[in-house]
Amino acid sequence: VLPEAPERSRLLLADTPQDSGYLYLADLYNLSLDADLVVLSACNTGTGQYLEGEGVMSLARGFSYAGCPNVVMTNWAVEDRSTSEVMTAFYRNIEQGMGKARAMQQAKLAYLEDASRNVAHPYYWGGIMVVGNTAAMEVSGSYTWQWLTSLVVLSVVLIGGYVVYRRRAYTKGASSQGSH
Repeated sequence: VLPEAPERSRLLLADTPQDSGYLYLADLYNLSLDADLVVLSACNTGTGQYLEGEGVMSLARGFSYAGCPNVVMTNWAVEDRSTSEVMTAFYRNIEQGMGKARAMQQAKLAYLEDASRNVAHPYYWGGIMVVGNTAAMEVSGSYTWQWLTSLVVLSVVLIGGYVVYRRRAYTKGASSQGSH
């Protein structure tokens, strides 16, 4: 996610030598999704450049534009471990029939119950938010595990893509410093 250049924001769906493994923000505007919820738990998925009359140009907005009425997004560079804990509890709460906003609230409260003083600061959990219809989702039977698995896989892909991006940026930066 590139808040300063939202048109270059993208999701890494496959690690390929070319650009073909990426889904760019602009690509989302051409999709028609039939999904009730998209979870974007990687860093800065709800941040972007504010455009007058348009709002914040972000990956979360792109998914909303593509037809997804509900998005879980992050407002800053969230920490991996705390995000994973909050999201795991969120999925469990959704499976139990809670509304999306309540499921997130309870997930954050559960995180805070177990968090040490060092990781209880809102930086670790406050950047994750639900946007859209907060009602409970119909999740039942074997569909439950398919749905939850899809959400977990998407979250892992997003976090993995961010890690790969950061490593490439770090490697590029380190190699350019060594050439001076």
